[in-house]
Amino acid sequence: MKCPTATPVVALSSDSAGLCLPTGFTVVRREVNLGISAWRRGTPQEGTYAWISVHVIDPADAEREWGNPPRPGSLRDQKPGTGADAVTADSVQSHPMSIDGRTVDVETALLSGGFAGLHRKPHVRAVWPLGDGRWAIVQGEASSPQQLEELRALIPSFQLLDGAHR
Repeated sequence: MKCPTATPVVALSSDSAGLCLPTGFTVVRREVNLGISAWRRGTPQEGTYAWISVHVIDPADAEREWGNPPRPGSLRDQKPGTGADAVTADSVQSHPMSIDGRTVDVETALLSGGFAGLHRKPHVRAVWPLGDGRWAIVQGEASSPQQLEELRALIPSFQLLDGAHR
């Protein structure tokens, strides 16, 4: 995996995918068997806080999660929930970005609610098919809109490492 000089950290989500991150991010979760990892910079109380995760899901999990054929929802499509885990999204914006030659809808929003008690927390999310039945999910949150923009700009650095078709 190759990363630009400005983002020298190669963050591997599993043996099959990676993301280029700037200095200062550390691994906070890595479950190779699930194809998921997360990295964080700072703490939620700091102005430079940012958290990002990468998840590569297999075709069976995608079908269980989103139906057949898989159709992942948008942050715009969220229905207001009533449980303790219910999260609402407002100020949703779409940012089409090129990732490995395909246009991917990267969404940003302000999330509120959930177990964490979020209150208008800046969030970014991108979900796209990898072409071999697997799907990529990259999402993150930040302490400010500026930090969120930095995370959004990192998403196109996603790379498959296992030689699979994208």
